[in-house]
Amino acid sequence: IISEHRAFQTIGVRLGRHDATIALFDLSGRAIAEETCPLEATSQEDAEAKLIALIDNFRQAQQRRIRELIAIAVILPGLVDPDHGIVRYMPHIAVSDWPLTENLHQHFNLPCYAGHDIRSLALAEHYFGATRDCADSLLVRIHRGAGAGIIINNQILLNRRGNLGEIGHIQIDPLGGRCHCG
Repeated sequence: IISEHRAFQTIGVRLGRHDATIALFDLSGRAIAEETCPLEATSQEDAEAKLIALIDNFRQAQQRRIRELIAIAVILPGLVDPDHGIVRYMPHIAVSDWPLTENLHQHFNLPCYAGHDIRSLALAEHYFGATRDCADSLLVRIHRGAGAGIIINNQILLNRRGNLGEIGHIQIDPLGGRCHCG
């Protein structure tokens, strides 16, 4: 007997600076299949075309494992409007109000979501990981930069600009050089 959460699946994509990791998950958060592919892009149009091709190829390769695909989610470094899924900034690709979720939805005809990578990791830990029994938590990730995802009263903490938790972008020296993001 298939449990209720295993009948439905989502595709999750982590879009990095030089690659993309794509995975098929059931609703319990269990990864069914995963692969990492190089993905170099010079513009939002280039990134979108390569991302769509990557998802199409993954779906084709995993078609025997996919029962009921209900959504596609993409996480990425940068600033994402949490209400509209519009990518406002990425550190390695020039973007201009990139309507990523709408464009993915038009291609795949599925609900699509885009989110900031660190905040999304904090939510994943809250729903499936070490902090699932905590109403308040802080996830800090140090990789190419430093960022945080903050959960308060079981809700991800957001601000209007979408930059809350961007630890690596805090000005330390008022006369110092500007970050590449401005």
